[in-house]
Amino acid sequence: MKTYKNYLYILFLGIGTLFMGCSKSESPTVDKENPENMVTLQFQPDAVIEQDNIDIPSLLASNKSQSINYNATNGNYSTHSAGFDVSSTIKSTAFSASSQQGRILHPDNAKASDSKLANSLLQAGVKYTVVMLKTSSYHTDDFTFYKVVHLTMGVIQKVPVQRDAKYMWYVISYNNATAPAVTATNYMDFQPVKNCDILHAVTSTFVRIPTSVNPGSNEIVNLTFKHIKPKVSVNLNTLGMFSKISAIKMSINGGKMRNYNINLLTGKNTSNFTEYNSVYEIADFTPVPNSDNYQKSLDIYTTDIMETGKFQIAINGLQLISDKGTLRNFDTNLSSQPLVNNFTTAIYTRPESKSVASYAVSLNIVESPVTLAGVKWARQNLYYDAVSKQYRFQENQNLTAEVNSYWAYGASLPNVYTTTKRIVDPCSLVYPANKWRLPKTADFNKLTLKVVEQQVDENAGGFVEPTYIGLPFTKNPSNYTRFTGATGIGSPYVNGELQFPFNGAATAETAAGQLTNTQLGTTFGSSGDYWIQDATDNFRNKTALYVFRVGNTFSPIISPKPIEVLSAQDDLLKSGFRNIRCVQN
Repeated sequence: MKTYKNYLYILFLGIGTLFMGCSKSESPTVDKENPENMVTLQFQPDAVIEQDNIDIPSLLASNKSQSINYNATNGNYSTHSAGFDVSSTIKSTAFSASSQQGRILHPDNAKASDSKLANSLLQAGVKYTVVMLKTSSYHTDDFTFYKVVHLTMGVIQKVPVQRDAKYMWYVISYNNATAPAVTATNYMDFQPVKNCDILHAVTSTFVRIPTSVNPGSNEIVNLTFKHIKPKVSVNLNTLGMFSKISAIKMSINGGKMRNYNINLLTGKNTSNFTEYNSVYEIADFTPVPNSDNYQKSLDIYTTDIMETGKFQIAINGLQLISDKGTLRNFDTNLSSQPLVNNFTTAIYTRPESKSVASYAVSLNIVESPVTLAGVKWARQNLYYDAVSKQYRFQENQNLTAEVNSYWAYGASLPNVYTTTKRIVDPCSLVYPANKWRLPKTADFNKLTLKVVEQQVDENAGGFVEPTYIGLPFTKNPSNYTRFTGATGIGSPYVNGELQFPFNGAATAETAAGQLTNTQLGTTFGSSGDYWIQDATDNFRNKTALYVFRVGNTFSPIISPKPIEVLSAQDDLLKSGFRNIRCVQN
């Protein structure tokens, strides 16, 4: 068996999603030539030459770590009128001129030691179409169309060819399970399906099969692909909304989305530019691995040059399912004011004008705050989800006696103490990292200058289940203090107000730090304590920590609360367990 190793010159675009069918494939051409004069060529897709694509990492996976220093990008966020903050970025990487050229080897002098520039493999099941040209004899150069064959990666398929001839071939693939429908009449002017990856291989030399080759022998031909079009991968991340993506409507504006015919012999566009719809919905997106539907991505294969400032992504509809199972529908808000992202990066799409590249667009959406006196407050209290290991804000302002809602001062987790050497701000652990922080005394002092509304049911508290703490009060969401004058989007949130529920406080009486209802039983439903960031490092002197207290019998006050260091040996910092309401940095 001989191996004809041909490094084929190809053109590039980003990688497509495997097994997304784009068109119907044709049945392979049946060869009817004399089998006694035939040998077989075994096409073997060797690899795909790639650039350093910008991956979209699973932000959820990195955020699940219990370490307080997990890696998550804060970015520059701006508040959108639909009800969330958004950060948008775009990154790109292009081929260098040298790496875009494949080695050209004649089969007579190919060596196994020759290195390749390719760095990725086609997956099993990917189909590709081979257009073959041949000469009338071994001694002529009159190449004409010979046949089209449809082959599958991972399946050994031998193509019979005639001896005493020279052969050239041109290969195209959508990088999925659908074979491009190339025929004898359209291979010089082939129209691929719209919005698909196109892998292309073009021979830079020919294979000679003289009559000295034994009939029935098998000759291996290696293929190395490149992409024709660039890819734009759009990643939508709603982890900072504490909600999974249920429905979305997105449009690509600015640059035109068009399809065009290509010449398979050159890989260049020829004619028949046709615009197509560039509106995408949830069915067009795929979940990012390990993201649990907090992130979805969309691959777009562009056809025209989008110059600087002309590439625009707009979100026209968005529906989310909160961690507690509630639908948050932003469609109405977005219909009147779409979320429009204009990118200054130029998107180059034609390889004859620029090196082909892939682009990664990241859209991070974070729950918007309510603003009062210049301070941006979280809408609800902080809690910790032990299953997902995520720091969350409650989805409403109802009272809750869940253990995971009460925090010792400086602890990274609820229901536990910390040490004097490990003081953590748990607000900074809400995704994205360091966007939120504990409020300071100055932040709370601004609230006391505002008009206060209080709604109190003297006989009401919060519903308690066996796994919760506290006493069996009747559930009632009306015990709170509201500060008027705050600005923030209402629907689909509960409201756009800044209010603090009378969620009580708790005391731990055991060295293990287990919560008891000693204090909660007397405060839950009648007052609420919220930690303030201000504190001194001199904990051994039992310096006071401060809490902001709201209640049904007094105006909001800032109250000092003593702490206790249990021992000098372990520096365990013992404090009460309070609520936390975060503010934005």
